[in-house]
Amino acid sequence: MNAKLEKDKYPYYEREAECPVCGKISTHLYLKDKVYTVNKREEDLFVSSYRWAKNEYNHYNLYYFYFWHCPNCKFTEERSEFLKSKTLQAIKPNYVIGAFKQKAANDNVISHLTQHIHYPHTDYLSVLTLHLLAIYIQQLPDIYQRDLEKIARYYLRTSWIYHLESGNNRTGDENIFFEEYMKQYEVMQAYFLNALAGLEDLNQWLEEQISVEREQNRGGWINQEKSIKSTYSNITRNLNRILNGLQEYYTIGLNYKKYLGTKIERQTVQKYYEYDSYMDFLFQIKNKWSSLPLSEYMAIKKAIHFYHEIVRSRIFDAKKMKLFNTYKLLAYLSVKVGDYADGIKILDQLKRKVISYRDSANRRLQRLKKIKDDRIDENLIKEHIQKSNELINYINFKRAKYLEEKIALDMTRAKKLFNDHRNLPPEALEQLLVKEKICPEVIAQFISERKKKKRKEFSRYLKFNIMPLYHLPLRFQRVWPFSRR
Repeated sequence: MNAKLEKDKYPYYEREAECPVCGKISTHLYLKDKVYTVNKREEDLFVSSYRWAKNEYNHYNLYYFYFWHCPNCKFTEERSEFLKSKTLQAIKPNYVIGAFKQKAANDNVISHLTQHIHYPHTDYLSVLTLHLLAIYIQQLPDIYQRDLEKIARYYLRTSWIYHLESGNNRTGDENIFFEEYMKQYEVMQAYFLNALAGLEDLNQWLEEQISVEREQNRGGWINQEKSIKSTYSNITRNLNRILNGLQEYYTIGLNYKKYLGTKIERQTVQKYYEYDSYMDFLFQIKNKWSSLPLSEYMAIKKAIHFYHEIVRSRIFDAKKMKLFNTYKLLAYLSVKVGDYADGIKILDQLKRKVISYRDSANRRLQRLKKIKDDRIDENLIKEHIQKSNELINYINFKRAKYLEEKIALDMTRAKKLFNDHRNLPPEALEQLLVKEKICPEVIAQFISERKKKKRKEFSRYLKFNIMPLYHLPLRFQRVWPFSRR
């Protein structure tokens, strides 16, 4: 009874396994089945919320048990590789194991990363190091012998490990404070821009009234013309300072957001053995391993790169649903790192492929109605058509959502570019916005506004810098190309 209670204290049990490289037996932590319940799973399959079966497990982390490590030869892989039978290992050559046997003993990156690994482990930095080590080992074989899907997946899992620290140290209140600040900023900016537009409208109306009074040779607003011009001039003279002030408030918000981003890596910036920090420990090998991810963002970018390689290599062309899921994941990850344009582009590519697949399935179904073939499962074809239609609906929904979010973000970015480059002509501003991947809908709105502003400025220049025609002497009026006798 006591032995059972002792075992129930942990969400794992210790299991001995033989290393597939050196053959040495070592002890590993095997996560038990049905010891947690998933509350929420993100689109990249990251379990962002879960509940342990027992409260005693709460101080453990679900993601600390994925990779197994041999303390003798340092080989690190997912659990299934350590548990694979020798018969299965012999059936298919494992290029990773072959490359590891050949290169690991003299590899500086492996020797550096394995300096301070605690194994079996329950500490965050050992887990992170094992993930990095697993990625590196997967890239030891020659480029055409690598498992692209596994490398992409390991980079993605490493992004989750980086994210765990951010999730543990960032409070929800701080994110709420940032969102509230940006809402207040948008309101303030809207009030100012509305006031500026109101000023222009009022000034233009007064100018028109004064012009009419001057033509009719009567008093009114014209009696205060000097005061009106002086007041308008004083306001516009300080316009740049006000716009710069708005930009400063925007920068203050961004700096707070950056603070939230840097605050999260507490464990990775603390003293780490003989190094100033864990990050300093990683920087020592950055020049030897250029694709070493140093953050969640970098790990996701590398995962995106390898998932694109998977699509280009066409290794999933015969497994359509797996290929479609790869496209979905690519779109989600692209948006996650802020590349909405690429995410929308990937969804468009996926939609074309799914429509083609669905149409092909429909043609097969029509042929089957004319010519019966017992070898073909009609219900399976119908199921594929139904899944295709569901996927198309999903793509349409996601595309609309991503586009809406992109337009909102592009509006903010375009406002900043618009204010930073106020003196650019509309054509040059349009080129700049296109270069910054601002969506066409936003570009059209801002270019229209810039052209309208230029017309107002030109109109004002004509009013204040060119003498009205009726003030010119008669001999000059005859030369003026638009004058009338």
